[in-house]
Amino acid sequence: MDFSEADNCARANGSAGKARIFPVELRCEWRLGPLEIDAPRPRLSWRLEAVNRETRGLRALAYRVLVASSAERLVKEEGDLWDSGRMETGGLPQVVFAGAELVSRQDCFWKVRVWDQDGAESDWSEAAHWKTGLLAPADWTADWIGAELPPATRQIDAVTRARLLQARWAGLSPDAEPLREKQTRFFRREIAPDAAVVSAVISLSPDQVCEVFVNGQSVGTAVRWLPVEPIEVTSAWRPGGNVVGLRVTQEDGGEPMVLGEVAVGLADGSSQVFPIDESWAGARSLREGWTGADAGWASLSTREKAPWDTQLQAINEFTPPPFLRTTFSIDRPVARATAYVTALGLYELHLNGERVGDELFAPGWTEYRKRVHYRAHDVTALLTPGENAAGAILGEGWFAGALSYTGRQRYYGGAPRFLL
Repeated sequence: MDFSEADNCARANGSAGKARIFPVELRCEWRLGPLEIDAPRPRLSWRLEAVNRETRGLRALAYRVLVASSAERLVKEEGDLWDSGRMETGGLPQVVFAGAELVSRQDCFWKVRVWDQDGAESDWSEAAHWKTGLLAPADWTADWIGAELPPATRQIDAVTRARLLQARWAGLSPDAEPLREKQTRFFRREIAPDAAVVSAVISLSPDQVCEVFVNGQSVGTAVRWLPVEPIEVTSAWRPGGNVVGLRVTQEDGGEPMVLGEVAVGLADGSSQVFPIDESWAGARSLREGWTGADAGWASLSTREKAPWDTQLQAINEFTPPPFLRTTFSIDRPVARATAYVTALGLYELHLNGERVGDELFAPGWTEYRKRVHYRAHDVTALLTPGENAAGAILGEGWFAGALSYTGRQRYYGGAPRFLL
């Protein structure tokens, strides 16, 4: 019997035989097995598969959804939370839950069956599960916690940072033709302070990588993607004049440039600052070394606009990410454990040395004046009777700190906060 004959037989016999389609991949709010559904009437959906993969043109005319408060009730087909009965599909991509009012931490076990275009009924799908989250603010019994940490010890001081925010970018005049490949430039200046030097520090931000030399000796490296750190060069400094050299490399087709300064402390207690500006010379090659009278050296030019449109990306204030930790005891075997977790900023949660979840930048970017997202994780397998340890690493993210290329230095400000 071919398919057309089988179709005619099925139509003639109504629902005789099993449907040629069945539901798979049951989802609640488009997620598989979510544990923190906040919608009081969540949307349920599934995908249809053909019993015979070669069959085409199949569709569902109706469905029945069964939702129970326990897996045992679902097996017995007791839909104590919702039994939709046989419902016409109406071509909708999802079904809105219309059962009992759900409460926080409500387990919902569900399955579905469908009828195909010939009226044949499918078997029940495999059981699926969703759980409601914390539906009311009062359900959160934890407090927001955090740690106010001092700036990183190698961070530039506030006075230096203020100067660099007003400084200009220095480099050679760009070529007439646009650059399309990696470029390296060499900048230098002889610095002769007014008195004996007791300390010398270079602070700079390059576009993109810069190796620093003093009197031909390599003393440190700075890169565009890291915060500006003071490079201590006192040990390479000698009495009298010193030649400071910068080898700057740009790999994106732009002209290599630098924003920065050399600051020296003098024996009389005063200090002198030498900005990287038109008083420096630059060259496209280093044929005779940093001190040679190479005819290729030319004065640098400066501009106010940063290569990536904002000084803040270069002169950020970075603080170490707070690490938070606690211990707690469990005196009986664990039947089930769910961690509800969020942060003002970003978080990474650990239990007993194991990371919880695999997301990056959790809990996700949001508009903090309106909402804070949170996640729930089944952590039953990570806990044991006796002493357990929970730890979290926090980050600033969208909530606070410097954000990408937007030019915002502080969005809401303050240190990140954690809620578990």
